[in-house]
Amino acid sequence: MNYCERSLKGVKVVGKGQGRDYDTSLKKYLDTLCNARLSTFDGTIEAVKKRFGYQRRVPLYVDSSMLLFSVTSLRDLDGVWINYFQIDQMDIKKDGVQILFLDGTSLHVGVGKNYLHTQIRRCEEIVGYLTNKSIESVYNYGLSIEI
Repeated sequence: MNYCERSLKGVKVVGKGQGRDYDTSLKKYLDTLCNARLSTFDGTIEAVKKRFGYQRRVPLYVDSSMLLFSVTSLRDLDGVWINYFQIDQMDIKKDGVQILFLDGTSLHVGVGKNYLHTQIRRCEEIVGYLTNKSIESVYNYGLSIEI
């Protein structure tokens, strides 16, 4: 998934060059993604807030292929959540930023470059933390392999 956004039909999910609509709210859709790894939207957001000290617009770690950050508030009618792992590049425009994804699709967002850079930095901090925890876990507990 490249991004998901609120639509007239509920939620539009865009990825692999195509979009699909779901008849649900944006928060319920994001909660369903978190439920797949035995968590909730609210639980994940609270854990990240506590660990990193973020107060608002907190990135949502779903799994190793999906780390979402918001472009607007969850309650905004034009709510959009972008998958950090699918971004190829960002082009700064006068009226916002054009985000290009790995599959060739793009999305224009009407926010400033500083805001997006803050969100990208936060995602990088989360990835760095998870990478270090993974390495630490292997180092401390070793790999259990039976032959």
